[in-house]
Formats: sequence, structure tokens, C-alpha cells
Amino acid sequence: MLPRLRTILQTRSAWNLRYGRFLCTEVTKKGSDKQEINNNAPLKYIGSQASSWQAQTSRSGPNRVHGVWYQPYVVSLSIIVFLIYFCILREENDIDLELQKSLYERIDGLEETQLRIRHKYNVENGLEVQDIESRMRELGMKV
Repeated sequence: MLPRLRTILQTRSAWNLRYGRFLCTEVTKKGSDKQEINNNAPLKYIGSQASSWQAQTSRSGPNRVHGVWYQPYVVSLSIIVFLIYFCILREENDIDLELQKSLYERIDGLEETQLRIRHKYNVENGLEVQDIESRMRELGMKV
């Protein structure tokens, strides 16, 4: 071989060993004979452990049972019992009555302000204002 070509091949082999090619080679088992590793040969994918690897295993680990077999039944029963109590058996209290009020009953002057704004907008854009004016009269506002 030419000396220049030999130097290039040695440099390339040293680079492959130094920068990652050694990470992709096969590892021999303890009891087996050491095999010579050919760094210039392509890596075998079909039949290797990498071909059967699933992405789910990388994200969540190996398949395992997340709880006991009766867990969905216990959770479903607990939710059903809670809903029966909360929606059917429970008596109304003052908080429920307070939640039934409209926002206009809670905040003084809100409906009047909103009616003025809607009336002004509808007049400017040529929309119907009869319903707004009738509600304003009911509340004792000037039209």
C-alpha cells in the first residue's frame, strides 16, 4: 500500500474508534470467545435487539400493571356514590340559593350600564333597539 493511503485509513479508523463508532458495536457475553470487530462493516439491525425495541418502552418503561385488577371498579363505584349523594340526596343550603342568583342581582347598576352600552351600539350600527328600550322603561331609565 502506498504510505499516504495507509495513513489516511489509520486516521479514519482511529477517528471511528474515538468518536462513536465503538458505541454501536456488539458487546460479547462473558463466557463467549472474543470476536474481532470490523469497524468498516455496517451495523446489523434486523435480528438485533434494536429491531424489537418499542418507543413506548423508552417513554414509560417496560409494560407493567398499574394497580390491582379491581381498581377501575372501586373508582367507578366511588364516583357513582358521590354523584348520587351530591345530586340527589343532599339538601339545598344557602350557598346553593346564592349561586342561583343572576349576576344582575349581585352587582348594582350592572344591567343599566350594559343596556346603555348595547343601546348606543345598536343605534350607531342601525340594529333593532325596541327590546332594549322596553327593558330600559321597565327599569325606569330614560330612553
